[in-house]
Amino acid sequence: MQHQVGPAAAGLLVQRGQGWEWREITPRDVRSAIARGRVFVSDSRVGAAAMTGDPYDGSLMVAALGGSTGPLTQLLLGLRAEAQRRGLDDVSLYVSNASLRRAAHAAGYRKPWSGETLLFEKRL
Repeated sequence: MQHQVGPAAAGLLVQRGQGWEWREITPRDVRSAIARGRVFVSDSRVGAAAMTGDPYDGSLMVAALGGSTGPLTQLLLGLRAEAQRRGLDDVSLYVSNASLRRAAHAAGYRKPWSGETLLFEKRL
């Protein structure tokens, strides 16, 4: 059974590479990630979705993440198991709102530092 995963399911932004560059996610990004086996969904209803990037420094990197709190929590737990299956130490992701923060906390994720990061956005 195939499920539709679109940009909205995986969030609004996708991280480019390992740095601090983000842009709006597109249907092409999702199609490419599916073709490369880098899309993970929470359940058959696709209550949450994640796109992963290349592993970096022993971490499974999450390039895009979205969904509602309950399915996100389950998906984030599954990503920890996926990282372990791949022999990676952990999962790295950025959360941009309270819902993502609650889901990550409920799945056992912790902030690697105590401060906050503020980003400047410039639309081209």
